[in-house]
Amino acid sequence: MKIGIVVESYWKNTAQVAAAIAAGAREAGADVEMWDAAAAPSRIVGKDILLVGAPTHSMRLPSKSSRRTAAKRGVAVPESGVREWIDSAEISSLPMIFTFDTRVSLHSGSAAKDAAKRLKRAGAHVEQGEGFFIEGEPPVLKDGEAERARQWGMQIAG
Repeated sequence: MKIGIVVESYWKNTAQVAAAIAAGAREAGADVEMWDAAAAPSRIVGKDILLVGAPTHSMRLPSKSSRRTAAKRGVAVPESGVREWIDSAEISSLPMIFTFDTRVSLHSGSAAKDAAKRLKRAGAHVEQGEGFFIEGEPPVLKDGEAERARQWGMQIAG
């Protein structure tokens, strides 16, 4: 199985989740390639599954406005991310896409849900995947979330 992961991350939490998913998928025998959303190729080929992950900002995918807010909090942010990648990507030929995100709570919205809707509109076969929880200031992954991500990666690859 060949898996690709496109990820957007600022405080390193979503990237940590993506790395744990990749580790679990590799444990299950998958070949995994990851890209930062700002540098991801617009056409991804040769993958059986693509995962797309981002932090939840203002109940949805990060935007230019929410990135400016993140920058004011002292984190380096790129000009673009998953939202812009979806807008420019050729994804209709991919067999299956799963989305995932990091978020504060079940009630804080979901970048994964927003990404899944945008990908469906672009013609992808997509399912909203997991949400992984963060806490604190600066935000960090809650205990057990990296292990849960690893398990999810194993499940996807299995």
